[in-house]
Amino acid sequence: GGRGGGGGSGGGGVARAGESQHGVARALDTYECDVVAECLAFLSSSTEFTPRAQHLLLRCLQLNSPANRQAFFKDVRACRRRRQVSWSKTAVAAVLSEPDEFVLFEHRALLAAVARRLQQLGLSSRQAFHAFNSSRSGQMTSSELFSGLRYLDMPVTVPQVHESMRRLDADADGLLTVDDFVSGISPLGDQHAAETESVSPMQELLIPLHHIQELYSAPPNGSDACQPALVSLSNEQLREFVATVRMCTAYKLVNSKQPRAASDVCVWQPSERGMGRPGCATVTLGHCASLSSSPPMGASAGCAVLELRDLGSAAANKPESGARLQTALEQLCPVPGRYRPVIVLHGSETLTIWSAVPPSADFVVLGCVATSGGPENQPAFDSLRCVPKSWVRSDDPSLQGGTKIYDCLDGSLYRGSHGLLLAAKLGQRMTTRSFVASQLSFKAV
Repeated sequence: GGRGGGGGSGGGGVARAGESQHGVARALDTYECDVVAECLAFLSSSTEFTPRAQHLLLRCLQLNSPANRQAFFKDVRACRRRRQVSWSKTAVAAVLSEPDEFVLFEHRALLAAVARRLQQLGLSSRQAFHAFNSSRSGQMTSSELFSGLRYLDMPVTVPQVHESMRRLDADADGLLTVDDFVSGISPLGDQHAAETESVSPMQELLIPLHHIQELYSAPPNGSDACQPALVSLSNEQLREFVATVRMCTAYKLVNSKQPRAASDVCVWQPSERGMGRPGCATVTLGHCASLSSSPPMGASAGCAVLELRDLGSAAANKPESGARLQTALEQLCPVPGRYRPVIVLHGSETLTIWSAVPPSADFVVLGCVATSGGPENQPAFDSLRCVPKSWVRSDDPSLQGGTKIYDCLDGSLYRGSHGLLLAAKLGQRMTTRSFVASQLSFKAV
């Protein structure tokens, strides 16, 4: 009887194991059938493949060099009644030009990360395109794509941006249209397209532009397509912009995890960046720090930002106002030439405090910024911006660099003018600067 009971139990176990094995076998059959189907489509000189099909084919063809694949595809297609169109602008290009599937993974992982970040910010891919396209030309350059991705906190390199441009650019002119961008970020279609088609680009964010080497130094194949360059504004035009100093109202914690010890430093970066309304951009001057894990509130704990406004005659309502504001931003408040580490803090986690070096002697930096991790994690190029030297004055030396908030073996952290973070190595004396007024305008030297 016991044996019979055991047999019954064992039979159930065998049945469940059989069902599991059957499910695995069915999945393997589906995978193998898909591989065979895509291989037959490739042999039939098809040029259209889904992303999954590209991966399946590259997995099969990775032992053959791209040059051999291209020669094979060309010879087979010549024997068939197929249109002899260029395959370089079709989906089969990835199968014929990539060494293996892993190169595609990197590109698609980046697109997936961008899509998730946009979803977190409540932006559709169309809104993101208009925000990235700071020149409002309708065609995104490599510099604009790089600037937009860095604004989304994507740690991309220039080669990665160029590679993404090549893959997204349908007509290979080195510029992305809104359809190129949307189809890459939202392969199944932009769910919010109907809602965003009527949204004016000037209601979007303004992404600070950082110039990099463009994918093509000149449009290929004799194309006339080009990106309108941002033209410097005259002194008279710059006088139409007014900068207002105000306290920041929203912050983001730089620390990657909540500090566990009461003595741990919390560094906060202003999350107000870009355009809040047409003709207005918010400029970050630095981060602020405290020993409190609560977000800074009020002038006693927070830090100041600069609001740059275009007061030109109805300029904010014109289509070119975005490019005009961007140009003024680059001329009046440029990004630093470089960053250098000052202090590395070792607490619950590692934080590196950075000072910025202005691009020229005509500009100064008011605060410091921090990054989570060691000096290998450099700040984003637009973590802060510089201001004209004529807008500030040196503070009284008796202030001795502001209010000290933290000491470590390497140096000290201070709360400087306008609540901005300052750092000094051991024995180093700092000079703090303050704005000469709460409202500032351009003055030609």
